[in-house]
Amino acid sequence: MAETVEKKFRILMIDDNPDMCKLTKLRLEFDGRYKVLIAHGGNIGTWLASCEWHKPNLILLDIMMPGIDGFQVLEKIRSLSPTKYIPVIMYTDFDNPTFKVKAEGLYCDAWVSKSENIEVLMGKIEEVLKNRGLLEG
Repeated sequence: MAETVEKKFRILMIDDNPDMCKLTKLRLEFDGRYKVLIAHGGNIGTWLASCEWHKPNLILLDIMMPGIDGFQVLEKIRSLSPTKYIPVIMYTDFDNPTFKVKAEGLYCDAWVSKSENIEVLMGKIEEVLKNRGLLEG
């Protein structure tokens, strides 16, 4: 009798806060459906190498990072062949309507405040994956 193996979705988290990354990774992976990879900060080489190597199904992206902000990273993601179609959720401390409009203009798939509980983030991840046809439902 063959066992059904549930697919684990790979999520790349681009954030400069190591504690937030660890906590989010633990909480998402506890669910069992997700494998979370971390690229600290907006260093293009780091997250691009992670995208090419691990081929994430979704990216969680912070806005405020040293050197390069999340909008610049999102713009770069959308301009490169290996990453342009990966869904992106802005996962940030900022709940600024102007920032949301800017993110939407750069083809961000969703916006979640870090102050929300993990269930809100998980629900948004599921919604984005369904909208992109990566998850049935």
